Amino acid sequence: MDVRNFGAIADDDRPDDDAIRRALATLPPGSVLVLPPGRYIQAHSLVIDRPGVTLRGVGATLQATDPHDHALVLQADATGVLGLRLTARPERRGDRPEQSRLVLRGAGQRVRDVRIDGAASAGVLVLGASDFAITGTEVRGTLADGIHVTGASHRGCILGNRVRDAGDDLISVVSYEADAAPVRDVLVAGNEVAGGRWGRGLSVVGGEHITLRDNRIADVLRAAGILIAREGSWHTRGVDEVRVEGNRLERIGRPQDAARAAGAPTGHAAVEVHRWRVPPRLPGIGRLHVADNRVDDSGVPALHLGDGRQDPAVLGARVDCAAGAQ
Repeated sequence: MDVRNFGAIADDDRPDDDAIRRALATLPPGSVLVLPPGRYIQAHSLVIDRPGVTLRGVGATLQATDPHDHALVLQADATGVLGLRLTARPERRGDRPEQSRLVLRGAGQRVRDVRIDGAASAGVLVLGASDFAITGTEVRGTLADGIHVTGASHRGCILGNRVRDAGDDLISVVSYEADAAPVRDVLVAGNEVAGGRWGRGLSVVGGEHITLRDNRIADVLRAAGILIAREGSWHTRGVDEVRVEGNRLERIGRPQDAARAAGAPTGHAAVEVHRWRVPPRLPGIGRLHVADNRVDDSGVPALHLGDGRQDPAVLGARVDCAAGAQ
């Protein structure tokens, strides 16, 4: 189905929200809503709540105009976005879901070959989703994390994406004590992330059965290239069964780059593992496997293992991403 059949007009600088909602209300499950090449205007957050619907926009841009309410939310199961460019013009950092640019909240959702330019919060927020796949996507210019996975999300694949110039962590997995369960069974592999002025490159702050493999992390100015932690000040959960292997880290925490950082150096190593302000009675870092990572041209130690126990038998993510990314 062509979104123009429902009243959307490309490049006219008028909101297309109503046309997109009419189209979504009409489509049967399993349909594809096509945005032909051109620029469409999104005045406020939009929700895809029809199961099985894919929004395809190869050559199309969905430009958000509200700096505080600009999410595209995949609410129903088996929904997806393919080939669409999502842009926004945030004014200041936010922390609400509607201030992220793309939100996954269902099961079996797919994001492929999408480009995200700008968001007041995360570029992609995975919030309580399951069996998700984010592949071939580029995220840049967010005021919070580039890709953020939380809310007890599980069984997910984050593969072959590029994240640049995020306001916080470039790709993060975070599990809070208040969540129903930890984030678990997530594979983060083959991604390229760079340009961290404030946060970390990749982080697992609370989570179980997570794998960080064959990623390239560069130009992280003040914090760890990879962080594995439990942070009491943020009330996060512990970490267990995490594999960190085959990653390449470059230009992490160099003194000559400190003037460009958005804050003082943290003192983290390139790969930092620790617990921070966690009461002794609570677990911090459990079993993990850190191996075959390469650190080049950096101004900090390669590894600081402040907590946890190295175990080569750690399973990491238990998820079939070869099938999930299709």
